[in-house]
Amino acid sequence: MRLLFLLLISFTYPLSAFSHESWIEPELYRIASDQQIRAHIRVGEEFIGESHSYNKRDYRMLELNSGNNSEPITGRLGNIPAIQILPSDPGLHILRHESIGTQLEYEGMEKFKRFVESVGLPRIAIEHLERRYPTDFFRERFVRFSKALIAVGAGRGADSSTDWPVEIIAVDNPYTQTNSGPLTFVLLKDGDPWPNHVVTAFLKSDDDSVDIRTLDTDSEGRFILQWSGNGSVLLSAVTIAPEKKTGYDRKTLWRSNWASLTFGAH
Repeated sequence: MRLLFLLLISFTYPLSAFSHESWIEPELYRIASDQQIRAHIRVGEEFIGESHSYNKRDYRMLELNSGNNSEPITGRLGNIPAIQILPSDPGLHILRHESIGTQLEYEGMEKFKRFVESVGLPRIAIEHLERRYPTDFFRERFVRFSKALIAVGAGRGADSSTDWPVEIIAVDNPYTQTNSGPLTFVLLKDGDPWPNHVVTAFLKSDDDSVDIRTLDTDSEGRFILQWSGNGSVLLSAVTIAPEKKTGYDRKTLWRSNWASLTFGAH
């Protein structure tokens, strides 16, 4: 009966995908202006994951931004990769994907405590007890907010923010840096810089090996990544807050928002 209820009220990913990162992974991060952008929407861990086919019911947002232009991305049901679109002009292009909400049920506190600790928010487990929330058979709702930066032609331009509850912004354009120096980013929570929080960096080399680093934002929500390797980068950060109760579902106690940003490194 519980399983039927969950299926009725929300879309669910396969069990193996729960509490894993989601990201956009272009087949090429640098393309010519006459090339098609082809990118996978993946769910997994440590920058390795399954590619999900196109299904518009899975998205609250799927779009391509360039400068002041914004274009919704459409496709054919079942397409892999899910994103296939021609750019309108040269410059820095931003792919954006916002998932629909998905629910996960915890049978007890142990798994929930490990989760909040892994994303740098151990205080949430304490708050759970302070609020006198149940410690078994409670739910979390999670939403994923993914971005990818693609250079079309020279790739000139700047990253931009939207009204997402959590987002990673590239202060430096990784495609127009003249050397392999550090790149600066800012982490936003509800549109404001989020100081003293953890960001996880997954650095995938051309041989598919992945180096994982933990970075901390400073007092202005900024953090710096230094990597001279060739390949691609996935940055990930998570917010968790109490979920608003509804009449039909009072067992969903928390909402987590997952931000990711991917780009090529050369």
